[in-house]
Amino acid sequence: FPKNTFFSWHNIINSETCSLLNSSRTVNIFLTRNIYEILFSFYNHLKFDVDKSLNRSIGNSSSFFEHGTEAAIYNLINGYNSANFRFFGMKVIIEQLKSYCDFLKLATGFFLTYNDLISHKEMLCKNLSAFLGIDLTTKDAEDILKKTSREIMGLNNPHITKERENRLKDFKKKLHNGHIAALNHLIYSIFRNDNVSINFCNKYGLLDINSMK
Repeated sequence: FPKNTFFSWHNIINSETCSLLNSSRTVNIFLTRNIYEILFSFYNHLKFDVDKSLNRSIGNSSSFFEHGTEAAIYNLINGYNSANFRFFGMKVIIEQLKSYCDFLKLATGFFLTYNDLISHKEMLCKNLSAFLGIDLTTKDAEDILKKTSREIMGLNNPHITKERENRLKDFKKKLHNGHIAALNHLIYSIFRNDNVSINFCNKYGLLDINSMK
């Protein structure tokens, strides 16, 4: 990464991180996604090992699915631990989202979602450029849209395929009220009565199964 830039993946912002970012006067950008889409992404990775073709195989996760898809989805939500395989579950993801909400109550930042990145990319680029104080020309915007198009980025990418879309449709059919209740329990146990953060997440469709794409 360029000098004076920092990228963190799957990071939970604790009080020390918050103090460091604020004292360093950083420009903060957060990217997140609907929790049901993340749940499916975990399922897709563990069930089909989609990164194997990129030499990033997860190894043998067969034991995760030995009791069927319904049990596997509960394991994805609640976590799973065996002699051969360990998975942390959705709690960490929800804690991460809550930490973003807490941070943004104390500091400024640019918050974007995966769905906006896909569905409203041009507007998002303009807003992000304005936030960063960058003069984005029409040509710059056109180049970004072209180079990050589904057609260009989808080449040889196992995540952007018709097969994935079919798997998503199949996954939605297998989700039932018990799974939704388990996720809602995790949300409540982490957010508690923090209605400000919950409303913020709902504004962006991050906790709603109907916003899953």
